[in-house]
Parts: sequence; structure tokens; C-alpha cells
Amino acid sequence: MTIIQITCPSCKKKGNIEISDDAIKNVSRGLLAINVASNIICDHSFITYVDKNLSIRDYFIADFQIEIPDIAPTEDTEAK
Repeated sequence: MTIIQITCPSCKKKGNIEISDDAIKNVSRGLLAINVASNIICDHSFITYVDKNLSIRDYFIADFQIEIPDIAPTEDTEAK
């Protein structure tokens, strides 16, 4: 495992993340896209692009977030 320090592009808070050695070796297009979920570094979620030399090339902040609702079975489906 390799640890790199990244900075949130929104609030500039810094934190460390671990990247597996296999993920770095298997980069096919030159950049590894790492999804940093909220509450890992800060309250923001973003994507970090890292090259094979572990240099951060760019960040991407999505302007939307898709939330998938929890689906519970209804009484009709339980009775069948």
C-alpha cells in the first residue's frame, strides 16, 4: 500500500489516502481515478486523478450527487 496526501479542491483540507500497489500497476490510460467519498477527508466528495508516479494531476468536483433510496418490501410482496 502507498499513502498519498491529497487536498480537497473545495475547502483545501488535507488528508491521506491509501492506494494499493496493484491499482497503480494496472493503470491503463496513464491516470488512476480515485473516488474520494464524503467524510474521508472532509464533507465533500470528489475524484482525484493520480499518475503512475503518484503525482496528483487533477481534481473533479461533481455538481450533483445521486442518492439511491432504500427499498423495503411491501406487505403485498411478503404475502406472495
